[in-house]
Amino acid sequence: MYDILIALVAAIQIFHFSKSLDVEFFKQSIRYYSFCGYSYIRKWFLSPQEKVIITPVVVEKYEDKYKKEFNIAESCKSTENLKYSILMENTPNGNVIMFYENGSFVYYSDKIIPYRFLDTVGRKYAIYFKCKNVYIVDKSQLQKKDAIANKYTYQGKIVNFSFLQKVKKNATNKKLNMSFKDFKKI
Repeated sequence: MYDILIALVAAIQIFHFSKSLDVEFFKQSIRYYSFCGYSYIRKWFLSPQEKVIITPVVVEKYEDKYKKEFNIAESCKSTENLKYSILMENTPNGNVIMFYENGSFVYYSDKIIPYRFLDTVGRKYAIYFKCKNVYIVDKSQLQKKDAIANKYTYQGKIVNFSFLQKVKKNATNKKLNMSFKDFKKI
């Protein structure tokens, strides 16, 4: 125990003696590394375990999305009810509401959406509603005059889109056309 106490006193005396030297050395080191740049100072203070290796993040282009999923997507036979299948997608240029009607993808958007983004939304539509046969993939013929491509029809801003459909009045839904007296009888 006595030996530890003597070693502690000796260390304190050495520290006081060399304190002025350590401070001057530290100041000179900081001046040197400040000229070399912040990264050198950071490397000097960090231990090897604390050093972080930053790897770049690979960001997929929006127009390349959903290609793998489309290759394994299912195809449907009927395109009658696709008018009621509505997709809302956020693109880099804004939101798009899309459905399929009469051989064309109908869309609503507040901003101008380029064809390449509409093509990506159409691909997602085909995947989500399992109607792969509606989406045209053949891009090799786009250079020719008689090229077949997906057709997109702009219908207006998103505010103009109505999620509610009007009910058609006919003989089958007479219960909807009843008066208040008839309702009370039920």
